[in-house]
Amino acid sequence: MAVVVSCAGDNELAMNLHSSLASKFSPAPADLISLKEDEITIQNKELGIKNDAVRKSLDEFVESNPDLVSYSVTEFGDIFTIGVPQSLDKVILSCEMCGYLARHEDELNIHKRTHGLLFIP
Repeated sequence: MAVVVSCAGDNELAMNLHSSLASKFSPAPADLISLKEDEITIQNKELGIKNDAVRKSLDEFVESNPDLVSYSVTEFGDIFTIGVPQSLDKVILSCEMCGYLARHEDELNIHKRTHGLLFIP
């Protein structure tokens, strides 16, 4: 099984990170550490490295790059994401009155208007 490193849509970051990882885990054949758009796939079993070593390398890359001050590494199983963490308040849209969860801000605004209609005597 492979480790996937997502750079959250930042292709330039992915290219720089790919170069860094390729040199760090060299000599590695090109197909063992591959880049596709904003994702890097690392065949860690074939390279003989564990997820902890990948995590350490990603943390070192982020910490050594002054442009990535607000970035962090998030790990979920064999998937790592490098990006700016967001609070759940900014990601989840919910109604303050009843807790309804909306997919889009427009949907939430329409839902909130129904509360006004329900409470009119």
